[in-house]
Amino acid sequence: MKSVRRWTSRSFLCLGLCSILATSCGEVPSTVNNTTPTPTTTNQQIERPEGWGVESHSNEADAAYDKVFSLEKVHRFDLKISAENWKKMMDQMTTAIGTFGQGGGQGQPGGQPGGQPGGQPGGAPTELAEACNGKKSGDACEATINGQTIQSTCADDPRAGALICSPAGQQPGGQQPGGQQPGGGGGGVDLIGEEPMYVPCTLQYEGKTWNYVGIRFKGNSSLSSSWQKGSYKLPFRLNMDEFEKDYPAIKNQRFYGFKKLALGNNFSDDSLVREVIAGELFRSAGAPVAKAAFYRLYVDYGEGPKYFGLYTMVEDPDGPMLKTQFKKSGGNLYKPEGTGADWTQFNQDGFVKKTNEDEADWSDVKKAVEILHSDRSDAAAWRTKLEEVFHVDSFLRWIAMATLMQHWDTYGAMAHNYLLYADPSDNGRLHWISWDHNMVMSEGMGSRAAALGLTNVDATKWPLLGFLIADPTYRKTYDAYVAEFAQGLFATEKVVSRLNELHALIAPYVVGAEGEQTNYTQLSNASAFESSVDALKAHIESRQTAAAEYLKTP
Repeated sequence: MKSVRRWTSRSFLCLGLCSILATSCGEVPSTVNNTTPTPTTTNQQIERPEGWGVESHSNEADAAYDKVFSLEKVHRFDLKISAENWKKMMDQMTTAIGTFGQGGGQGQPGGQPGGQPGGQPGGAPTELAEACNGKKSGDACEATINGQTIQSTCADDPRAGALICSPAGQQPGGQQPGGQQPGGGGGGVDLIGEEPMYVPCTLQYEGKTWNYVGIRFKGNSSLSSSWQKGSYKLPFRLNMDEFEKDYPAIKNQRFYGFKKLALGNNFSDDSLVREVIAGELFRSAGAPVAKAAFYRLYVDYGEGPKYFGLYTMVEDPDGPMLKTQFKKSGGNLYKPEGTGADWTQFNQDGFVKKTNEDEADWSDVKKAVEILHSDRSDAAAWRTKLEEVFHVDSFLRWIAMATLMQHWDTYGAMAHNYLLYADPSDNGRLHWISWDHNMVMSEGMGSRAAALGLTNVDATKWPLLGFLIADPTYRKTYDAYVAEFAQGLFATEKVVSRLNELHALIAPYVVGAEGEQTNYTQLSNASAFESSVDALKAHIESRQTAAAEYLKTP
């Protein structure tokens, strides 16, 4: 065990930024409970890990985007979780989802990159597959998961590699996915049933250590699918000061300015670059979006470090993003889901608050929904009122890029995967934030995405799209953005060149000697990754053809 210097709070203040040695990274408590010693006197002892610094560990420094989200390299995280806490995490998921490695996919658990084909991408819950036994695509179906009854239709799902009772569809007149009433698109089915628990872990990055970091599983289909396939490449969420009440030494702990970080497992993405490339495209198009970067993840849960695979780390919008992209934090941030998230009507439950949770104020989003549905006979007056409460131009930029690339797992097909921010620096106007891009540009799912002309969008179900595109002024603006992006940002040669750069960057850590291993991957085999850029290129070329046909239509 390394030596530990102990300082009183007074002496620590006097010495300012001196580095203070702490225990080794293995000294992570197996449990956190009310009996944990938590000194409260003004002379309490303070311990900091070796390498502790203001810029790297405290909340006093600006977020280091250029470091944390650099795409010039593949980063590495080493996490240590006690065997006892790892068991708690796994036991909770066993109760919520079922036995690890049972219930989804076919073939060998977790896939075998570099070997024979393994688990099918996706691995839908058995309830969804069994509901379509003996049926054909388009037939009505009903399934129950975690107490939620889905009345939908059977559909081929590339993620599952089978015919399933699709959460993205709905039986006319029936209950919507996610418990939504008819009329909306449904926010998806809650496949987990309960929020995963946080436990403490030790994080190491580039020779520095962060103690007592909160870690838990995250996600819905990405988590349940991986679990059922038996893939340890599970998605995680980190909260740097989750346990500060138990361990005052980590109060306001940050990772280079970031409090919360999400580690996505690239579910349903053989290229492993969709989240990053989509974020770059949306950002260049003028639509707010979280930053993302590539991280190799090694986890020691009592059996030594194991390579869990290549992850995409994404910043939490409830953090530095609000200051850097909107100039001012403090406004209401919403993550809409399910009823109300389709904007057919205002429903407070559908606009989940991520900031200001203790304030019972939804007036900004309520007003926006009401104005959207107000009288449109005087189109100019309606546009003026709407633009006072909702940043329409940014939204039109987003939907132009989303329809170009085909982003089906979002508004227009599913009532989720976006956020809204009432920006105080913009008189509280709501801004649309794009979210969750691992399924963009997916062949076989295009029929669920909004068409370029939005001809397949029912305005009664998706009024934010339907009402805006029906307005000649907004339609003209939208068409101009489609043309601009198709010829510029989304030009085939430009996007494919970037895809090749990202593919070459991550390839050594996906396939080969240092690549992902059996039971720690989402890939079915190595060739799926190696051919992924060609598949994406073909998709982009098909979208260019579709854009040209749409733009020449009178």
